[in-house]
Amino acid sequence: MGALGALLNEIDCGGCGDVSYEFISLSVKSFGLVPKLRFYPHGRSVALKAEVMVRAGQVSEARLRKAEEARKKAGIPVGRDSLSRVLARQFESEWNNAMLQLFRSASVLGKVNMLLCRHGERLSEPVRIVQASVLELVEKEGNREKTVT
Repeated sequence: MGALGALLNEIDCGGCGDVSYEFISLSVKSFGLVPKLRFYPHGRSVALKAEVMVRAGQVSEARLRKAEEARKKAGIPVGRDSLSRVLARQFESEWNNAMLQLFRSASVLGKVNMLLCRHGERLSEPVRIVQASVLELVEKEGNREKTVT
């Protein structure tokens, strides 16, 4: 997510030329609305997603070899996809997993808040405590990253 955030900041600052992005809602049968990321112009999407994976250090020769061996065992012909397409699919998989975790976490948080909220409160005390703890953790992580770079 850090590499993605850096790329989105670069795009926002105009460092990527004519590239732009937007978050959209995609309806998934089992979960409801899930956020998706779209890059524009459409032809650049695969390259940008692959760039995020490279920046994040997610290019693994062993992983690519393992996929190739699995194809051979299953009798599937060798894929014609370029490395950027493979990395773009990997990006999509990572994105979907992260959004699924976010969805589940938000659902649990909402249920806890609804069940433990007192009359007239918008936020229950346990949820306030969790939010304060998470905010503190995020601030510490942000400060640590600033001193490292």
